[in-house]
Amino acid sequence: MAWIYRDKRYGTWYLGHTFPDGSQTRFSLKTKKKALARALRQRYEREFEKQRLAPQSAIRIREAIAEFLEDRADRGEKTLAWYSHKLGLFSDWLKRNTCLADVTPRMLQDYRLNRSKMREAATVQGDMRALAALFSWAVLDMQYLAETPLTRRVRRVPGVRKPPKKALTVAERKLFQEALVGHQFYALYMVAVHAGLRCGELCALERADIRDGMIVLQNKPQLGFTLKDYETRAVPVEPEIESVVAELPESGPAFPAADGAHWAVSRLSQEWGRLVKKLELPRTTLHELRHTYASIQIAERGTDIYTLARRMGHSSITTTQGYFHLFRP
Repeated sequence: MAWIYRDKRYGTWYLGHTFPDGSQTRFSLKTKKKALARALRQRYEREFEKQRLAPQSAIRIREAIAEFLEDRADRGEKTLAWYSHKLGLFSDWLKRNTCLADVTPRMLQDYRLNRSKMREAATVQGDMRALAALFSWAVLDMQYLAETPLTRRVRRVPGVRKPPKKALTVAERKLFQEALVGHQFYALYMVAVHAGLRCGELCALERADIRDGMIVLQNKPQLGFTLKDYETRAVPVEPEIESVVAELPESGPAFPAADGAHWAVSRLSQEWGRLVKKLELPRTTLHELRHTYASIQIAERGTDIYTLARRMGHSSITTTQGYFHLFRP
């Protein structure tokens, strides 16, 4: 514990410190200003704390991450996977097994600048949140560090601007529909455009999930599939896809792969990309077909924002507002 006191004869401030073993030391701060004396006391305490923690701070960054994840084993599976992914990216970026204490604000700023060149601002902010949790744990819980290197200045570095949402026009929708007639992806395309399902939801969808004029989406642990924001949600079968849905397989996956099993998300995305390129259609991802569904509901059906948010599975109405801003006629 450190304290400051003033010599009444000359007005000079002194610092005293009591060590854990009970011994004490005192020395002059060589200033007559109280504010400066307080600042010097705080600096002394920080430096003393760094020296006290020096043996513990030799822990490697990867060891610290593993210990951090183990300490949070009571969290949800998705949360742990998110932390593991975010912190693993930082560890890989260092390209060496750096000690936790060797991470500086400059290194963190360089990392954020590097990530900002490739990722959107929201993604980069997530990277920083994960690192903030790690360093906060190292300082407060484990006392591996005296202070966190993740300063406010580091957090100010922005990410790239998020590109605007893209949706197919009426002419492009007609072009896709005509080009895919007779193809195995015709039904998948129609359901994606007129039900707004995510790629993973299309892969996990089964014929039994379509009943009573509704497409019912729910978690399927046996397939390793969970909905993004809800445990279940229902989307009405639009008139445009009633005949398509009637022709789907009677059981099993609604859109089976060549072997009759469920598609893997990455594989389906690749096959879709190859098909679009082969047919010389406008370059469109499966997720952009979901944007097209939003544009149809807003511009052509007049669906209100709350209904659309529920159908698309948005946990925040703010996400849905972005579609209304772009696709409102």
